[in-house]
Amino acid sequence: MNKLTQSRLHHPPKEIGNCFSTVIACLMDFNNPEDVIQIQEYYNQDWVSILLKWLSERGWIWEPIDWHLYNGKYYLVVGNTVRSQNVRHVCVYLNGELYWDPHPSGVGLINEESFEIIYKK
Repeated sequence: MNKLTQSRLHHPPKEIGNCFSTVIACLMDFNNPEDVIQIQEYYNQDWVSILLKWLSERGWIWEPIDWHLYNGKYYLVVGNTVRSQNVRHVCVYLNGELYWDPHPSGVGLINEESFEIIYKK
């Protein structure tokens, strides 16, 4: 897993942050978050279907999980940050602990709302 820093920070309406695209790039071992779909550009559409199709075409799956994993696999946790409690952020976790926050601050989440895994088919 590559530890990449997001290339777009959240400054609406000018720009929507690309933390989600960045963690996808991390898990897929890309070298640049701009090389994966910039899913934040589709949030006003059926972005879930768009993302699932994009991942599937590359042999990957994205699924929700119930809770933290303790099996040595990377997974995603979505929540809020100290920067904004109204905007969701996503980080990479490993064995119940923050492994990588793609934001330049690296401070992680202040709460945990949902859990997801992205893996190769």
